[in-house]
Amino acid sequence: MSRQQMTNLFLFMLLLGLWVTGCGATAVEEPAAILIDNAPGAPADSVEPAASLSPQQVTENFYNWYLAPLEDRSDGRFTNPLVAGLYRDSEYLTAGFIARIDETLASFTGGGYDPILLAQDIPVSFEVQEPVINGAEATAVVLRYWGGNPDPSPMVVHLVQENGRWLINNVTPFEIPAPETAVPQPTAPTADMDPAAVTQAFYDWYLAYIGDRAGGEFRNPLVDKAYQDNPLLTPDFITRVDQTLAGFGQGGYDPFLLAQDIPQDLFTNWSMITGDKARVTVLCNWGSPTMDAIFAHLKKVDGAWLIDNVTPVELYEATTGTPEGTVQMFYAWYTDALRRRFMDDSVVVDFHDSDLLTESFKQHLDEMRAAAEAEHPGLGLGYDPLLCAQDVPYHVTPDQALITGDTAVLTARTSFINHVLPIDLQRTDTGWRISHVTCATSPEASTKAFYAWYLGYIGDMSRDNFRNPLADRAYRGHPLLSEAFVQQVDGMFDENGAIGGDPFLQAQDVPQTFSVDPGVEEGTAVVHFQFGPDFVRHVLVTLEQQGTRWQIVGIAPAEPLPGSAPTSGDSAQTAVLVNDEYGFSFSYPAAWVLEALALNGPGMPDDWPVMAAWLLMPPDVADYLASHSGPPDPDAPVIVAPFNVEVVVGDEAAMERVYFDFAEGETAVINNHDAIILHRDPGYSHVIFPHPQRPDTWIVFTDWVTEFPGREEQGQVAEPIWQPLLNSLQFQATHE
Repeated sequence: MSRQQMTNLFLFMLLLGLWVTGCGATAVEEPAAILIDNAPGAPADSVEPAASLSPQQVTENFYNWYLAPLEDRSDGRFTNPLVAGLYRDSEYLTAGFIARIDETLASFTGGGYDPILLAQDIPVSFEVQEPVINGAEATAVVLRYWGGNPDPSPMVVHLVQENGRWLINNVTPFEIPAPETAVPQPTAPTADMDPAAVTQAFYDWYLAYIGDRAGGEFRNPLVDKAYQDNPLLTPDFITRVDQTLAGFGQGGYDPFLLAQDIPQDLFTNWSMITGDKARVTVLCNWGSPTMDAIFAHLKKVDGAWLIDNVTPVELYEATTGTPEGTVQMFYAWYTDALRRRFMDDSVVVDFHDSDLLTESFKQHLDEMRAAAEAEHPGLGLGYDPLLCAQDVPYHVTPDQALITGDTAVLTARTSFINHVLPIDLQRTDTGWRISHVTCATSPEASTKAFYAWYLGYIGDMSRDNFRNPLADRAYRGHPLLSEAFVQQVDGMFDENGAIGGDPFLQAQDVPQTFSVDPGVEEGTAVVHFQFGPDFVRHVLVTLEQQGTRWQIVGIAPAEPLPGSAPTSGDSAQTAVLVNDEYGFSFSYPAAWVLEALALNGPGMPDDWPVMAAWLLMPPDVADYLASHSGPPDPDAPVIVAPFNVEVVVGDEAAMERVYFDFAEGETAVINNHDAIILHRDPGYSHVIFPHPQRPDTWIVFTDWVTEFPGREEQGQVAEPIWQPLLNSLQFQATHE
């Protein structure tokens, strides 16, 4: 329907209403079209005094007087009451309206319009509708008819009563009144609505009920008690809200928004389900760049999820006694400092000032930035490696950590949609410290983030914090799982809600820890689950990229160390070296040979800090070395064991005896463990791991072939083994 048609319809209904009201005891004069008399020259005097006229009569008389001299302009002899200023002497206008007309005319620099007719043309006739009177004020709709157009255009004349007389005080455009919006009705919960859907439905209704304050359509669900009838809330929560509101004197806050203002919009970001209870993160948008979050807590009642509470986003005690507390403390400080710097350039934010990061991680961050600056001068990394973002989130919220000895890994969620941070921590004498932050921008990083969350969610099976993510359906809605894969997992449950095994772990047990390697094929990653000192299970994870995010689309059992070159023997099995004396273990292909070295040979100092060493090599290399003794053939290719593993006991000075350039090494984090890498010419490297539980013990892996000139053939066999070998390293608590 066009705007003109809407106007006509509105006026028809208005006239019909006036006709109906005219059927009462008091007769109302029906408005008639007023034809403009042919009276050139100055306007004629009014027939009757203004003091005795109604608002409608005042309006009719004024416009009849105003338009009369303008009807016939064919001979050029006419008086324009606007140009001549005759309106100033009209007894039908207030002094204030006359002054505003003068101001409007004075503001025109070229062209303009008639502020009394709200047009540039002259109507051929007009009609004044029955006015609406409200005390000493009245409004009347005036219909203006133009030549050749049967449809009128309305305007509104505003009148006021002064000294017993009705006078015109203003003329404004006609606005079609907006239809009154129906009060939104709440959604009833159903069994197939998950906690996030229930929460979103409630807040959609809540904001819709409030309406648009700027548009004058504002309702208060707290004053109206509208929330009391919302079926998405538990009766207990409704009662507590009633009590909270009753306890307010002056002021207070909204117990559903935990604020005194109304956000532009709200949307759910993350769900955590534990049995019949759930927690949903709700992001509140107050207008960019301001956003914060609250928690909606839900419980299952008669098979449906209902909101039972709303709390601030504070999960853990601010203490370094837990990994979660350390993460919460650090990011609360860091993001707050960054926001303050945004407002004040003098604020300095330096992660070196925080004692919640390990020194090796700080050094690693410095090296990352230096390398990026060298490669891209003036640009640097282009993002914050502690946030894995270019902007500052309003909050960073840790999930439950997976703790293995003195190391831990967890995921943290930010106020950015589908944004997760895998974070590694180490236990120190003064509490937990962040040792690495991984940006989930690759298949292996996204895989690590998912399993850090999944195993952290499970918790410790030996304690009362154990949870079942399958029974809780907690995996639903996880941003790192594709919707199709979630539906595939849902279909694995039988009609009784039972499932044969864990499709994410490909096992019926829970591993102690895990590590992740890049897969051989693009878009894959390999997860190594450590179920005990001598048992490792490998899982192949397939992912697809969705924008900047990798989502898991499939999980299946995998051959250990995929991509390794074929060797004699069965390479489909994994062997594990467990060394209780020095508290570590690592896995390697079962077909390979791990040979211990004697360390008490002639010429070896009694205080030499290397306490144990092994050679790791394919069986054909072991056979070759065993069959060749004496001086090597100078014309034959050099065949060596590809890898060497050593245990060094002592302080840093002892390390420098064995590796003279130890202090100059490059820092890294490998499978959650700090490492120091030494690159040597012409092409070999040492990777040194400080034992996290024994400050005087160091595990050193040496690669002799993968980058060594002339050893390319051996390097092709060894290269697929190297990174999984490093990732398989685990540390165990030692016993005196």
